[in-house]
Amino acid sequence: MKFGLLFIATMLTTVLAELGYLVSLKPSESLESFLKSDIQYPEGQQVKAQIKNSFSIGTFRGFSGNFSQAMVERLRNCPLVSQVSEDIAVNAVAVQEQAPRHLVRLSQRQKLESDDHSYIFQGNGAGVLVYVVDTGVAAEHPEFEGRVSFGADITGEGRGDPNGHGTHVAGIVGSKSYGVSKNVEIVEVKALNKNGAAFASTLIEALEFVVQHRLRTGKPGVVNLSLGAGKHPVLEDAVKAAAATGLVLVAAAGNANTNACNISPANSPEAITVGAIDDLYDTMTAFTNWGSCVDLFASGMFVPSINVNDDNYPLYLSGTSMSAPIVAGLAANLLSEGIPPKDIKRKILDLSTRGGIPWPTLFFKWGTPNRIAYNGAENFEDYMQTAA
Repeated sequence: MKFGLLFIATMLTTVLAELGYLVSLKPSESLESFLKSDIQYPEGQQVKAQIKNSFSIGTFRGFSGNFSQAMVERLRNCPLVSQVSEDIAVNAVAVQEQAPRHLVRLSQRQKLESDDHSYIFQGNGAGVLVYVVDTGVAAEHPEFEGRVSFGADITGEGRGDPNGHGTHVAGIVGSKSYGVSKNVEIVEVKALNKNGAAFASTLIEALEFVVQHRLRTGKPGVVNLSLGAGKHPVLEDAVKAAAATGLVLVAAAGNANTNACNISPANSPEAITVGAIDDLYDTMTAFTNWGSCVDLFASGMFVPSINVNDDNYPLYLSGTSMSAPIVAGLAANLLSEGIPPKDIKRKILDLSTRGGIPWPTLFFKWGTPNRIAYNGAENFEDYMQTAA
């Protein structure tokens, strides 16, 4: 399968954390004439010291800087000034053509049609760590493009993935063809053995490593937990403590068609807990766990990703284990766009599509949210149509 990426610069109305302004001068004016005028104002309204950059392109002249509201009002009333505008963020938007369904579904509000093949996304996870706590990761697979590093092996089996589950999950997070986050750094944390099993104590040890490693690096981080056990108070305490350090946690809801509030770590309010839909119909899958501890749903039926046994053909797997890394990749993209870790869960829920799951599939599944993961592509879709 071959996928192409098209990068387009687009201006969004997101204002940078440190608010700045762009000022254009009237064609008859220059920066020099403006500065001569500037010194005639009271010191608290003078802007010279706040100017960071100046520009001259033909008849266009202007400058940028961080100005107080009083200064902004003064500039807007200045006879030498043409326009005053906020200095907004310019971000890269990308399109992956002929993308797999789970990526296309993430970037659309509506149920997929047969001719929907484009994954539109913003943010690529650059500078963000995603810890895959699983059966290991086949780090040398070409789909990862050298973006996987070894973190820890808690199983004693050594690095690598004899099972395939962890590699498949990591591929959904951040591989070239199947990944949500195209430039994220993936850290292998091998906590499940070759049979995909572990003790709760092993998972807590894995979380301890993840927290300490992320704090040492100083980078924003997400941990994907495509695993679960019965309700376990001590594991829940560990998850809560990990979240308090600034780590974003994403958990699979589980595959037992039962209430996720009885499953750890899916029942943790600090985690983003993800159930599975069949993206052919947007119905809940027959296996997904449900209930008020689930935060939202993502594709989880026949999801393609990396096959540890064949570099040329994907492996298709079903489960909430496949749904969680979709949201983990989305979290990484949002972190790379500057969203603070403490706001990631709320941002993902705010972006999600409400009411997309047909109501009959929610019957007798009390408290289950009708929310499907969405990356906000509609906010810049018009730019893509213009570019085309």
